Amino acid sequence: MKTKLIDFFSDSGMLIISPEELFYLRGQKSGYYGILSVIFYLAFLSLIIGILLQDITLAVSIFLITVVISLVFRFIHAITIHIFSKILFGGNGKLMACYNLICYSSSLYIFLIIGLAATVLNKMFIFPVLLLVILWQMFIVVTAVATEYGMDFGKAFISTYGIWLFIIIILMGIF
Repeated sequence: MKTKLIDFFSDSGMLIISPEELFYLRGQKSGYYGILSVIFYLAFLSLIIGILLQDITLAVSIFLITVVISLVFRFIHAITIHIFSKILFGGNGKLMACYNLICYSSSLYIFLIIGLAATVLNKMFIFPVLLLVILWQMFIVVTAVATEYGMDFGKAFISTYGIWLFIIIILMGIF
């Protein structure tokens, strides 16, 4: 139990320092630390929001809703990544490994937790932190896809976000 806990937090630190190495190591064996990181960091983030708003019931509600939505959305995203990576670029990865690896990006919520704690000093501090976390998560997901499916970053970006951006551009042109 102790080593699993240490591995979990070591993975979170390695994600920040060397995501390619982490994804290579975790891609070699099946695991669920990425999915656990979604649950753990969303629980901690919900707790901080509950403390700031002084409402624990709201914090529990936020936690339950965000965990379900986040896990479902990431699974749908993993399915689309898997389909596009296999069909368009002939990648050779597994769906559940991709799902686990893209869930690791939630480890960056630790920076949102720090940003929320810093809102006590300045309310506007959270916006640059949020932008940084979103962009960094995009990079982490593209790195996970590139590592899992054995493709370069350009192909990984297209199979991860390029198709969605193309659809959004078409919809913006229609409306």
